[in-house]
Amino acid sequence: MSATVLSLFLWVLISCVPNGNEHWQFAETIPLEGVGIIGLEYHPEKDLFWVSDGDNNRLIKVDNEGKTVEDIHQFSRPMHLSYRDEILYLAEYGADRIILIDGEEMVSIPLPRAPDAPSSIDVDGNRVAVADFYNHRIILWDEEGDYSFGVEGNEDGQFHYPTQVRFYNGKLFVADAYNHRIQVFDSNDRSHLQTIGSDDGMNATTGLYVDEDGIYATDFENSRVLIYTHDGKLVQILEENIDKPTAVIKHKNTLFIANYGEQSISRFQLR
Repeated sequence: MSATVLSLFLWVLISCVPNGNEHWQFAETIPLEGVGIIGLEYHPEKDLFWVSDGDNNRLIKVDNEGKTVEDIHQFSRPMHLSYRDEILYLAEYGADRIILIDGEEMVSIPLPRAPDAPSSIDVDGNRVAVADFYNHRIILWDEEGDYSFGVEGNEDGQFHYPTQVRFYNGKLFVADAYNHRIQVFDSNDRSHLQTIGSDDGMNATTGLYVDEDGIYATDFENSRVLIYTHDGKLVQILEENIDKPTAVIKHKNTLFIANYGEQSISRFQLR
């Protein structure tokens, strides 16, 4: 084989692998003793995590060694978190409300429809989405109106206990937990665009993160995190040191996974 042909072959091979030859590798476990972790977000400027401790009905801040540095407030079963434009949003499952935290200010956001156990919130500009767990729907609205949608079921646009929502690039991604899949919608007209993961054996798709590099989903009962391309191709499964994961977030080349079972955060590096 000539050097030219060999170079072309290697280029084609590498181009077929996301991020070249890089893949996620386990780096460390951050212990969270006595913390029933459900929601997770990261404050990059302070190198701290926000953790919703659902078992102890509180929101806390922890450092990168797992030490609680601040017990922020008591809530009724706090669930997933979203950090957007330096504002933290929290879904308070047990009190049927959404909380906005901006520095020392903490307020309840008025919702256009009454939820029954909201499990997640995300914000994209003036548009807001809430996973309405027991009503099997998404509450979606902006300054122009209320566009809520969904009913219980397993068809496109139907849900079975949705647990987390994420906006990305004009789309709304939904962790459709007990349909064991991810659904993707146009965030403008709510049309169903794609279903991801339904053939991959997930059992309770509880957490979700989306960025330009891919889609990351927690597979709670199987203690795994599945990573997809935006066209729905499964590219990696993470299982090492993962125990009942509830949430996953990414910062640069680091992936953080919330382990409800082990009461810890697993850190993976892209290498």
